Amino acid sequence: FTSKILTTITNSIFQTSNMKFLNPQIEEDIANKKLIALHLGSGTDNHKDMYNLDLIGCDGVDIVANLNEPLDLLPDNSVSYVYSNQTLEHIEKLFDLFGELHRVCADGSILEMQVPHFANPYYYSDPTHVRFFGLYSMHYFTDQKYQWGRKVPSYYGETKFILSDAQYVFYRDTVFDHIAGRPISYLVNCSRLTQIIYERRFCWLFSPSSIKFTLTVSKHS
Repeated sequence: FTSKILTTITNSIFQTSNMKFLNPQIEEDIANKKLIALHLGSGTDNHKDMYNLDLIGCDGVDIVANLNEPLDLLPDNSVSYVYSNQTLEHIEKLFDLFGELHRVCADGSILEMQVPHFANPYYYSDPTHVRFFGLYSMHYFTDQKYQWGRKVPSYYGETKFILSDAQYVFYRDTVFDHIAGRPISYLVNCSRLTQIIYERRFCWLFSPSSIKFTLTVSKHS
C-alpha cells in the first residue's frame, strides 16, 4: 500500500506538464516586453537576479515547470539569459528542451550550463542521472562551422546555437585537490588543443567534476 502511494506521488511529480508562475512579477515583465533571466533546476539554490525554475515549488522558486515538457507559458523571444548547474543530466528529452530554449530566448541571448563530465566518479552514484557530458556534447547543438577539433553531425536537432566556450571545472574537496587543481585547471583550459588532448588521454588520471558550456542563441545562423 505504501509503495503504491509513493509511486502515485512520484508519477504526479515527474509526469506533470503543468507550468505555473508563482511570482506575479513574471507576468508583468512579459506583458511589458521586458526580457527575463532564468535559473533552470534551481531547487533551493535561488538566485535573486533571475527567476528560479524548478520541478517542485520549494521556497524561492518563481516558476514550476517540468523541463521535459514545453515551456508553454513563456512567449517567443522573452528570455535574455539562461543559467543551469547540474540540471541537464536529469533531462530525458534534451533536444526538446534545447528547442524550447531556442524558441523562448531572444537573438543573442546567453546560456551558461554546467554539467557533470563523464569522468566524474560521483556521477554514477546518482540514480536520477540519465546522461553525462564531454567536450563535444554541445557540438550536436551547433553548426559545424562553430565546432572545434572533432566534427560531429548537427542534424539531430533543427535549432542551432553558437558554442562560445567550454571550460573544465575541477573538484576542491581535498588538500590534494586544492594544491593540484588550480595548476591543472590552468594547463587543461589554456587552449582548445590542451582540452582535446586532456579529454582524449588524461581525464581518467585527474578527473574533472564538471564542464561548463557557454552558448549564444542565434536566430539567423
